[in-house]
Amino acid sequence: MCIVNGENIADGAGITAKLADRLLASGADVVTLGNHTYRRGGIADYLAKSETVIRPANAGRWTPGHGLAVVEARNGVKVAVLNLLGSLYLDTPVSPWEVVDELVDQARAEAPVPSSWGIVEEQTP
Repeated sequence: MCIVNGENIADGAGITAKLADRLLASGADVVTLGNHTYRRGGIADYLAKSETVIRPANAGRWTPGHGLAVVEARNGVKVAVLNLLGSLYLDTPVSPWEVVDELVDQARAEAPVPSSWGIVEEQTP
C-alpha cells in the first residue's frame, strides 16, 4: 500500500490533474492533499470524480472531492485512508474534531483496516 501526500507537487502550490495521474501511474494507491488543494484550476472537477486522490474531509461538505478513500491492498484486504487538515497555524473551514468520529465510523463500515498514518496533517508557519 502506497499513500502519497501530493500537496504542493505543482511547483510548490497545489496539484494538477496531470500530476495526480502521474503519481497514481507511478504506483501510489492514494494521494492525499491539504490546504493548497484548490490552488490550481481544473482540480475541483478532477477531485469530484476521483476516488483515490482525496482532499481534507474537513474542507467543508460542499467542496468537490472526498476525504476518505477505500482501496484494496495487495493481499486483498480493503484499507480506508482518511484525510483531515489539522488546525495548528491554520484556519480550517471545519475543525477536524467535528468530523473525525463520523469519518472513522464510515471508514470502519467500508474497510476492516482504517489507516492511522497521516490522518491529521499539521502545517507549520
